[in-house]
Amino acid sequence: MIRNIVKIFYLLLAPLILLPSILIANTVNAEADNLTLNLKAGWNLISLPFNIDGESRNPEIIFASLLASDNPNLNIIWSYEACSNTWQAWIPGLGDTLQIYDGKGYWLNLDYSATLSINGTFSAIDPINPPPQYSVCVDWNLIGFTNGTESELIDDYLGGTNFTYAWTFDNGTWYFINSGDLLKPGQGYWVNFNQPDTVEPGILNTGPVLTCDSFFPQNNLTQTLLVSQNNSFNVTLGNNSDSTGYVWSEEANIDNPDLIQQLSHVQQSPEQLDGTTGGCGCDVWEFKALEKGICLIYFDYSQPWDGGDKSAWTYTLTVYIE
Repeated sequence: MIRNIVKIFYLLLAPLILLPSILIANTVNAEADNLTLNLKAGWNLISLPFNIDGESRNPEIIFASLLASDNPNLNIIWSYEACSNTWQAWIPGLGDTLQIYDGKGYWLNLDYSATLSINGTFSAIDPINPPPQYSVCVDWNLIGFTNGTESELIDDYLGGTNFTYAWTFDNGTWYFINSGDLLKPGQGYWVNFNQPDTVEPGILNTGPVLTCDSFFPQNNLTQTLLVSQNNSFNVTLGNNSDSTGYVWSEEANIDNPDLIQQLSHVQQSPEQLDGTTGGCGCDVWEFKALEKGICLIYFDYSQPWDGGDKSAWTYTLTVYIE
């Protein structure tokens, strides 16, 4: 009895230690519409990368495998609302009303390690179902990663926002998220913003710039860009044509030429960029957004001769024109 009282007291004081200052680990495996979390004993900082509707947001449903009556494992869930600076706890069996949403991070405390499988629906990217948006407030926000099953650079996921710092929790240690680091599906993050903002996951507000390193280890990349009608934008992709013979296609493949027009394409060698040879150059395309709508632009990086390697790298840009 005394042990349980001490345990509950400790869990209710958790917000004092769950802010970024010193973060517990979960390893994530993800497939389409399914997320598998390898949770650890103690504290886990998680999020859901997809939408869960209606009654399914109830923790008793989402975390049912952790609440088995013969061997209950889940002690408490904590959520945090930055705009009101309030914590909310959910303790099994006490009738709390916490709901689990995509776009938010949650702290879970377990007695022992466990594997959790969750099903949901990934947000569609089309004109009828535009990507989700999440409001954030000044100071620290406990957010999730909601851009599908693939990891994504923090610079792309939070591109266009005024975030200043980001942390995550792994193996009992807080880790600072640097520019160029990946955000992972299933992981929660503490992110600091210097003014109220809107997170539009994975949506760029300026023309993308990718180096040769961006295509390793993933050779086929996709991004989303938001532009205004009649505005122009550039796409910059790295090349190592000097040493490999691969080249980007001169004309990008635009799936709806009534919406977007290619204005120009320029290839720059490493020597033109920084005076070196054999390094990474770049190709720069300029486009103009003609009409409102959604348009896909495809880029292909191949060896152009007969028998040459084809589509070694590909890049797809989904453009929302408002």
